[in-house]
Amino acid sequence: MTNDRLKLVERLQKNEITEYHVYSNIAGFIPDDENRAVLIKIAKQELDHYNAWKSISKKEIQPNKLRIFWYTLLGRLLGYTFVLKKMEGGEIHAAEHYRTIGEEFPIALKIAEEEVDHEQKLISLLNEEKLNYIGSMVLGLNDALVELTGTIAGLTFAM
Repeated sequence: MTNDRLKLVERLQKNEITEYHVYSNIAGFIPDDENRAVLIKIAKQELDHYNAWKSISKKEIQPNKLRIFWYTLLGRLLGYTFVLKKMEGGEIHAAEHYRTIGEEFPIALKIAEEEVDHEQKLISLLNEEKLNYIGSMVLGLNDALVELTGTIAGLTFAM
C-alpha cells in the first residue's frame, strides 16, 4: 500500500469514528425512541466501518473532537435533523473516495454502498417536530419585522 493510500484510509477511518461519536451523542438527547434507535443503528454501522479501516491501517485513530463538539452543539440548538442532513452531504464525498480505492480494498465498495443506500434510508425515517413548524416560524418573524418597520416609519413621519 502506498503512502497516499494509507493516508486516505486513515482519513476515512478518522471520519468514521468521528461520525460514530456524533451519532451516539445526538442519540443521547433525542426524546423519540424510534428515532433514537435509528441513530444508534447508524452509529453502530459507523463503528463497524471504522473497525474495517482499522484492520487495513493497523492503527488506532482518534476522532475529531472539535467536529464532535460542533455537531453535538448544533444538534441541541438547531435540531438533530438539521445536523444529520448536513452530515449526509459529506457522505457523498466519502463514497467517492471509497470507490477510488475499491479495486485495492474490496471492503471499500461494500462500505460505499452501505453509506449511500442504508444511511439514506435510515435518515429519511427521522422526523423532528421542530421542522414541521419552521415555515410558520419564519412567516411569523417576517410579519413581526414588517409591523415593527411600519410602526417605526409611521412614528418617524408623525414627529
